[in-house]
Amino acid sequence: MVFLIGWNASVIGVLIGKDIVQASLSNGSMLESVASGLFNALGLVPHGFFESLGYFLGAISGGIIGAAISKKKHLKGEFGAITKDSAVMLVYAMGCLALGAIIEAYVIVYSL
Repeated sequence: MVFLIGWNASVIGVLIGKDIVQASLSNGSMLESVASGLFNALGLVPHGFFESLGYFLGAISGGIIGAAISKKKHLKGEFGAITKDSAVMLVYAMGCLALGAIIEAYVIVYSL
């Protein structure tokens, strides 16, 4: 989870940095270049919201299972209900990731 968030942050940082450098080479004003780079980064928000929500829900799902196992709930009868709830949350996480991928692949790419 942390690896995916760090990886996404580095990709976004490179994208914004590249836009700022390209804008500064073309117009020379640093303030306008930074504003241009950040404005271009707003295009990542539509799919990034669902992607981040999917990662967050997936992490919570794993955390619930991890906490249940560390508290030895797997030896009791309530582990089935915990597993079911965690699986439902994991399905929601995968749905959010799929929706984010569809938005990224079809909406953002075809609008460029």
